[in-house]
Formats: sequence, C-alpha cells, structure tokens
Amino acid sequence: MPVAKLFKLFRGSACLVEGLPLLLRPQIKRFIVLPLLVSMLVYGLIIWLALILFSSLIDSLMSFLPSWLDFLRYLFKPLLAILLVFLLTLAFNLLVGLVLAPFNGLLAEKIEGLLTGKEDFPPFTFSTVISSVQRELRKWVYFLPRFLPLFILSWIPVVNLLTAPLLILLSAWMMALQYLDYPAENNGLNWQQTLGWLRKKRLQSLGLGAVIGLCVPFVGFLIAPIAVAGATVLWVREQSGSHKAA
Repeated sequence: MPVAKLFKLFRGSACLVEGLPLLLRPQIKRFIVLPLLVSMLVYGLIIWLALILFSSLIDSLMSFLPSWLDFLRYLFKPLLAILLVFLLTLAFNLLVGLVLAPFNGLLAEKIEGLLTGKEDFPPFTFSTVISSVQRELRKWVYFLPRFLPLFILSWIPVVNLLTAPLLILLSAWMMALQYLDYPAENNGLNWQQTLGWLRKKRLQSLGLGAVIGLCVPFVGFLIAPIAVAGATVLWVREQSGSHKAA
C-alpha cells in the first residue's frame, strides 16, 4: 500500500486519540454523563450475553468443519473469535446509537463548536430527537442487507476464510458511518450526502472505524463519547482541508 494511503488510514485513526482530551473540557463534560450511563448498561448486557454464548457458539461453528479439513481448526478458531468480537462491537455501537442518537448529535455539535467557534446549529427540539432516531434506523436498513449474506456465508467452512475479513471491513465501515453521521447531520447533510462524504474520505473513515472497533474490548462503555469526539475531530479536519484545497 502506498505511503499516502497508509497516512490517510493513520490520520483517521489518530483522530480518536485527539478527541479524548476534548471530553475533559468543562463546557463538554455535562454532555457526556447520560451517554456514559446508557453505554455502561448496554455494554454490560452484551458482555453478559457474550460470556454465555461465546464458547458454545465457537464450538458450534467449528462443528461444521469437515474432518478432512481438521488441520485448519487452529486457523479458524482465532479468526472466528476476532470476527465475533467485531460483531459484538458493532452490535454495541448500533444499539447505543439508537438509544443515544439525539444526545450523541448534541455532543458532536458542542465539540465542533469548541473546535471551530461555530454556533449556528439547528435548535435541539423534539423534532430533532425524532429525526435522529429515524436516521439511526436508516443505518440498520443500510447495514442488514450487507451483513446478512456475509454472515450466512461465514458458516460455510473454507468460504468463511473469505467472508470473515469482509465482515471485519464492513464492521469498520459501519462504525465510521455510525459516528461520522452525527457531525454530518448537524451540518445539514442528508443520508446520501453523508455516504458520499465517507466514500470520498474512505481511508480516513476506515482508519477511524477500525480503531473504534479495536478499542471497545479495552475501554468498553467509554467508547461512545470518545468515538463521537474522534469523529467530530476528523470531520472538522477534513472539512477545513477541503476548504483550503478549494
């Protein structure tokens, strides 16, 4: 991969780290309390389910492996484990996003205002809440038709060697879309325009989404506000870069 492309991936992933100190600013702290509480509850539920189902699900998937491919068992097990971690991470982010959509949008607005001085955002009203929830449901409509065929194919031995990396890539893309959608919506982009923006910034977006997925097992329920901050930093940086280029 050319150095320029690697740099774009790194630039996207680095925004998550750069966003973290912003959450400690006095004018931002009060907007992260509710997201943290809800994230903690959802994360606890997913961890509980994972502890119950993880081992039995791995064993069940491995039972589909024919005996003549038994030598691949040591390759499949870690691959399936990584895949399940990414899927649980994605489930966590989508569920938290559905519940906290209006508040994540408000947090992204305050962080963007802190970074740019912008204040002319739409007022936070009940219609904002409805619009945010509808937007989250739109993400599920976008995600499920892409996820389900790959998930079904991942149960087929040998084929799942190809589908597992694709599912991980899809998870990274969806996590980028999940959080970059907040500053995009705050700035008036509709769904198709947001997708177009992410496609133009594909490598930066995948870098951000991948590092969000990798961080969830370590930072747990703290990831939601951190990811909102990181996505907003990436949005502001890329927008300012686009304006300079123009």
